[in-house]
Amino acid sequence: MVDLLDTVKVILSVASLEDKQQHLAGPRLLNRLSGEALRATEHLSVASIRSTEGWLEVLKTLDKHYKYLLETELHEAIDEFLFLLRRHGGEGATAFASRSKTQLNRLETLIAQERALTKKKRKKRSKRSRSTRGAGLASDSSSHHSSLEESELESMQDEPQDEPTDGPDEHPTGAAAASPASGHAAEQPAAFESPRAESRTRTAKEGGERGPGGWEGGVERAPSYTPVSKVALEEVGGGESEDWPEDISTSGSLGHPFLCRAPCIRAVHGTCMKGPRCEFCHQEHANPKRKLRREERQFLESMRELLALLMLQWQLERLLVTPRLRDDLRLVLAVLERRVKFLRQVQPPTPGELRQARDNQWILRGFSFGHLFTSLQHWPQVSATFKSEVKLLVDSAHRSMEMQRLG
Repeated sequence: MVDLLDTVKVILSVASLEDKQQHLAGPRLLNRLSGEALRATEHLSVASIRSTEGWLEVLKTLDKHYKYLLETELHEAIDEFLFLLRRHGGEGATAFASRSKTQLNRLETLIAQERALTKKKRKKRSKRSRSTRGAGLASDSSSHHSSLEESELESMQDEPQDEPTDGPDEHPTGAAAASPASGHAAEQPAAFESPRAESRTRTAKEGGERGPGGWEGGVERAPSYTPVSKVALEEVGGGESEDWPEDISTSGSLGHPFLCRAPCIRAVHGTCMKGPRCEFCHQEHANPKRKLRREERQFLESMRELLALLMLQWQLERLLVTPRLRDDLRLVLAVLERRVKFLRQVQPPTPGELRQARDNQWILRGFSFGHLFTSLQHWPQVSATFKSEVKLLVDSAHRSMEMQRLG
């Protein structure tokens, strides 16, 4: 940020204050703050702000809050918002407020980007430190194994050889001769085992058998692989251990591919555990679901109920290309046409409104039947009674289409 002493003239000239009115500079400056900058100055008391040095306290607080931001562009945005943003000659209050909000949004966007970059750098440093620590542990483990091998070789070299003696015990029996050798052979691999392996062997010898996938008689058994879905089903479903089939018919899959809900993200990765109760579709979708942008959603929600339902009706008529689909949705279409006819009689649309609805019909292009009816439930201008009636009819069409598919 710029030097605080150099900004005194700027603040006084913008606020049109005299020297004897400097106690008003702090409140004037504070009134122009909002968002992140206003939250940073919430702890300042009213007395300190209204003092002759109140504007200096505000600037010190902001400088302390934003001093960790090192980007030049961000500093320029802060200076422009705090010190250079002034009302132009002939500019109305609404235009000035809109321009101030634009500058504030740009400033908050830059702050968010800077924080994300700092967080990313912090994660990289933590990963690098963990990798360095892991490499150090690996080197210590290898040195430990090498020291164990050297000590074992030295003990084998220093072990004295048995000399032959006269007498009846000159040649030991076969069992007695084999036992030291077998004991030595059994001790040799044990010396090369890591401390973790030695603890496992000792635990196995003491505890004996330890259930499936554990130790049995001192021998390690490989644990059996258990899928995640299987474990969850055993915990929730009371012992059922069968995985859900990939093509299971869920409540969200009814009416696939026309009236079904959005694809289930968990089903794609094989981790959905809701089974038939899942409210999303588990079937394959060739085209991804199209989402409305914020401007498009705001435009649809700001329209009159008649115009919004007209756009919905036109889109449904365009999608109903087969007699079978039209027969399945005949009740929904009849209810929609009745509602549109009633609204036309109450308040007929103007030619300009119809032209506007026609020109913006492209907003609903690419929507399936299910997506259209789901979007209808979120339109605030549409009657709640009509939305509930449409929902019941769509659910009935879901069940009839599913019965036709299974039959």
